[in-house]
This record gives sequence, C-alpha cells and structure tokens, in this order.
Amino acid sequence: MRDLLEPSSGLGLRLVAGAAGLDQVVTLSRVQRPGLALTGYTEYIRYGRVQILGASELGYLRKLSAARRAAVLRRLASCRISCFVVTKGLDAPAELLAEAEARGIPILVTPAESTPFIKALSALLEERLALRLHLHSVLMDVFGLGVLIVGESGIGKSECALDLIDRGHRLVADDVVEIRRIGDVLIGASPDLTRYHMELRGLGVINIKDLYGVSSIRTSQRVELVVSLERWEAGREYDRLGLQAEKFQPAPEGTRIRCGAPVRGALGRDDRGQDHFRPAPPLPPAPRHCRAPEGAMSARAPRRTTRVAPRRSRRDRRGEARLRTDRRSEPRILIITGLSGSGKTHVARALEDSGWFCVDNLPSALIPRFADLIRDSAELHRSALVVDMRERDFLKQFPHVFRQLRAKGFAASVLFLEAEEKVLQRRFSETRRPHPLAINQPAIEGIREEREALRPIRKIADLILDTSDYTVHQLRDYIREHYDVRAEQSPLVLSVMSFGYKYGVPSEADLVFDVRFLPNPNFVPSLKPLTGNHAPVVRYMKRQPDTARFIKKLDDFLSYVIPRYVKEGKSYLTIGIGCTGGRHRSVMIANAVAEKLARHGYPIRVRHRDLRQE
Repeated sequence: MRDLLEPSSGLGLRLVAGAAGLDQVVTLSRVQRPGLALTGYTEYIRYGRVQILGASELGYLRKLSAARRAAVLRRLASCRISCFVVTKGLDAPAELLAEAEARGIPILVTPAESTPFIKALSALLEERLALRLHLHSVLMDVFGLGVLIVGESGIGKSECALDLIDRGHRLVADDVVEIRRIGDVLIGASPDLTRYHMELRGLGVINIKDLYGVSSIRTSQRVELVVSLERWEAGREYDRLGLQAEKFQPAPEGTRIRCGAPVRGALGRDDRGQDHFRPAPPLPPAPRHCRAPEGAMSARAPRRTTRVAPRRSRRDRRGEARLRTDRRSEPRILIITGLSGSGKTHVARALEDSGWFCVDNLPSALIPRFADLIRDSAELHRSALVVDMRERDFLKQFPHVFRQLRAKGFAASVLFLEAEEKVLQRRFSETRRPHPLAINQPAIEGIREEREALRPIRKIADLILDTSDYTVHQLRDYIREHYDVRAEQSPLVLSVMSFGYKYGVPSEADLVFDVRFLPNPNFVPSLKPLTGNHAPVVRYMKRQPDTARFIKKLDDFLSYVIPRYVKEGKSYLTIGIGCTGGRHRSVMIANAVAEKLARHGYPIRVRHRDLRQE
C-alpha cells in the first residue's frame, strides 16, 4: 500500500483513514467496484484487489438510512479488504472511516474520475505485479520485431547480435534478458547492471550505446520471435523454418511458452505429431499459458514465436507420417461435435464451401440410416454431421452408433472442437445467446458441465481442434486446407464479360475496366460490320501500341489479385471489359484477357453481352 502513495506512482493518492493497514499488499492487478457487494452479495469480494468507490456507490450509500448504511459497510469491511479508493475527491462516509480505523483497512482518496483512474491503476499494477524470469539469451529489435536469440553458452548469440547491430538493428539485452508477462504479452528488458552492454569472447565488455549511438539500443521490447541456435552436426535432421515445434523451453526445468494454436490429436499429440503440453496446477488449465515451477513466470506465448527445433525422435516422425496419411485419405463421414460455442457451425459452413454435404443436429439414432442412404451416392461421398448436446440422448446413444458405423465398414471419423473456458464465456457474452446447459444459471457453469459430460466423446475423437486462438477466417482456412475435396478443381468460378457502356454497366461485374481510350474500329468502314471476334478487327487492335501494353498491365494486375481472392474465400469473380457499343474493342480485349488467364491455369468463362446489339 505504501508504494501506491509514493509520488512516483503518479496516482495522486492520499490517505484519509486506516494507516495501521498500510503494510497490507495488493496481489491482483484487476481492481473491483463493490456495487453488488453493497446490496449484500459479497461472494466475489477477493482479498488482494483494490476496491473502488465512485460517485454511484457513494450515492447509493447516501440514500440508505444511517443504521442500514452502517450494517452494509460493517459487512463489507469484514470481507478482508486490501484497501478502498474513493475517486473524484469525494468524502467517504463516516461509517466507512470508522470501520476502516477499527479493522486497519486503508482508505485512499484521488481527485481523478473513476474510469481514467482504474485504467492508470490497472496499468501500474500489471507492471509492478508482472511475473518475471531471467533467461540466458539475447534480445534484439529487428525491423521492429522483438527477436529472442537462445542457445547454449558459446554458440555465438552475442556475435550474431553484434552483426545485426552493424546492419542497423537495435540491442535490447545481452547475456541476461529479464522477461515479464504483462497481460498476454511478454516484454523483455535488460537488467540495470548490464543495460546497453554486450560481452564478446576474446574482446570483453563493450558499450553499444557509446559505440553505435542511441539509435542502436532499446530499453525494452515485446518478445515476438524466438530463434534457437544449434551446432551443426552432419547427418542430423534440422527444422530450418521452425514449423515442427510449437513450444519453446528456455531451461530444462523452466517455463514453456506455447507458440501459435496447435491442433491436438486424440492421443495428446498436435497436428504436426508433437506432444501436446498440458499445464499443471496451480496455474489455470488454459493451454495457451506456460507451465513453470513455483516462483517462475507463467506467460502466454507470442503468436509469431518459432524456433529451430531439436532433433525429432523416430516416434515423432512416425506420428507426423500417420497424420499426413490421414489427411490424404479424408473420411467419408465426418462427425463434428464438441463444446457449445467452439465453432461447429462455422466448421460446417466451411465444409459446405469445400464440397461436403452437411447435416446439422441429426439425431444419433438416424446416423446409421443416413450412412446407408449415402453409401452409393456420388454426390454425397463426403458428408459431415454436426451432433452435440442439443440432442437429449446424445451421450447415451452416440458411442454405440459410432461403433456401429465402423463395424459396417464406413470410413467415419470424429472432429472434436473445444476452446478455453474464458474464450467460450466471452463468445456467449458477445452473442447474447444462452448456453444450452445453463438456461437459468451463469454460462460458465454450463460450460464446465458440458466439458465434463463430453469427456467420453472426446476420448474417441480422431482429431481435437482447439479454436481458442482462431478467428472465423483462420478456422475456415484450416478446414479448407485439411478437408477441401475440390482441391483438384478450381476454387474460383472466373468469368470475363464484354459489354457496351451505352447499354449499361453489368450489375454482376466485380471488376470493371474501361477500354474506350483505345482507337475505335467502328470508325473504319471495312471493320464497322465486324466484331472483336473477327481476325481483321483483332489485327487492327494489335497494331495499336497501347493495346499490348494495356493487356500486359491488366494481366499483371489480375495475376496479383486473383490468388488473393481465392485465399479470401471468394467463389465467383466476374471481370467486365467495356467499350462504347460492346462489339469491337471490349470483345477483343476480353478474349485476350481470357487467353492470358487460361495460361495461368484458371478455367475461364467468356461472355459477350452486347455482341448482337445494332
């Protein structure tokens, strides 16, 4: 508490009561407004949090009778409060001052309003209470990206960093990096003793700030990329891109940092064959967080982290080969299940876009009958079924039904979707939809009940997909990558249309290009009755110097944007080429553009809308 009163905190707090409790500590960075507790519900009052009393709370207390106000404040003060902060410079009730003095609860007053004060206090507490670890490594700022270079002693981390500094990049810390977790971000900095200095073998300690100037150093930087330096051994396999490992372990007994969003298999292995890490108590069970021994730091991994992987075991390589084989021979019947709010609907939509026939909420008892119906159907050779807790007898019937499918020889598999509790809770809060198992209770209770109930289903899943770190677009991309049965077909229906501006711009055109700047064959008497499909018109257009230049630039543009439309998931693209009447210039250019795109491998549909116009 004494630290909060220091002028260096910048909070402008002053003590008005409870000086005997200044030795109490604040252990949580999240502050609390005890509005609900003033009405008598004190279940969520936690020791270690700062309690904020603003105008609304004090206004409510003023409306109470003196006896009722004293009883409410007496009950609140009995809940082991770390301290109270009164905002806007308001006067605390006399009853609260008396209880604070009697129980040794500091009461602080600030002239700031509640919202900006809470923001400033939370930022200060997050910085002061951030968990820390010291790591033998080098932290650099490379083009604004925080790069943590790790490796055994003497492997050349400092030499690598010095070469980066020579190339204009910036040093944050050498030899010892102090890493703090602030929110979901890892911030690296240098200890005061070694700040701006670097130790080079055979040369000694040098001051980077003095040698290269202030533009070559930074005091702190977010850790976004981890590079592990390893000694080269002939015949050893190396992962040069960092695609095989999703975790970084700074020390044998140290913190593990999850990188990205791995997809876990049913046996605890992710979609690249790596062992899936499960955090141990007392930390929360969220897989995005690190595991650390007592006193070490727990932190969320930076999403862009990667590393040069250690040599993979033969078991890992066999697991990867098995999973790759599974992807090549995708299941004929894919059963999608999992936790409510984990993204089953979005997965079904992505599968439909990828050529699957999808059925949502099919009763489990009808699944074998459905399988018999599609056995000989070429159109339904890839079917996906969404089943979950919405069905009353799902838990009872589904395991038996699934075994029955396998016994009949169907290539059936289960995709189980899940997410962290806090992510699911946020999704239900944002959509304002009730959890199916928590109609008259908080959503978190339904989430926990459903997770526990679905454990038997999760055990039989072929693939477990954690969607906590996925956006809707990333989830769609993952499904398209792994389950797209149209991989050999064009993912985009591409059409090129010529038209005449005098008859209107086609409403279906996504991209429109005006070619009226080119010479018009309509003014050549011998070409007027012809169209852009006739050889004389084509030869006339090709003789114009701007024609070839325009077609080349248009081809370059379309070659750039079309793959990005495909990546974004666009299914149809219509390119409109327009001239005055839609019979000469636009027709010739449309045919030329279609020919260019066909050479890139795109199937093209060409239509000349106004070719028959007078």
